[in-house]
Amino acid sequence: DERQIAVSAITGGAHCCALTKIAAPLGGGWAVVPGAMLDGDRGYAFEDVDADGIYELVSIDQSFLYAYASYAESFAPLVIERFAGKKIVEVSDDPRFRAALEEDLARLEETAAENPELWRSNGFLAAWVAAKARLGEREDAWSRMLASWDRASDWPLTICAAPRAPDGGCPAGMERPATFPEALEAHLDARGYLES
Repeated sequence: DERQIAVSAITGGAHCCALTKIAAPLGGGWAVVPGAMLDGDRGYAFEDVDADGIYELVSIDQSFLYAYASYAESFAPLVIERFAGKKIVEVSDDPRFRAALEEDLARLEETAAENPELWRSNGFLAAWVAAKARLGEREDAWSRMLASWDRASDWPLTICAAPRAPDGGCPAGMERPATFPEALEAHLDARGYLES
């Protein structure tokens, strides 16, 4: 029954950032594992999502913030991680967490029910399609997105027209302008939001 210690600090600044480090016993000392730098002043929520007595690290997929719209118009799907073997691993797609993913999708859809113009917001649609994809409903969501995305948006979008470098960067001169559906498809595929 190994326990860990989590410490979070806030960096300050607009929309930024909480950094969490987790310390776990290792031999006669401690191993310190850095978590993600998360937007806002909360950092991870520590929740026993699947009620097994082990806390998960719950946050959102930061890659959706500013990707398709301003910060205020951005939405992001849920991310569930676990501290395992001296590292943090994402477990969002584990079937034990399906109910949490369904709740996240329901939260997004309730927000859109209260504010129907969100169905034409690229910042909202991106997160909604991702949330649906995690539940095996990407094709259905994609059809609705194609019928309603904001074609008049002037938010700059690009895709990489070549394989990305190991660090995720696009080779020089290989970025090209993209439509919202093109950019979203590349983003979802790169982040693993595939039909399950």
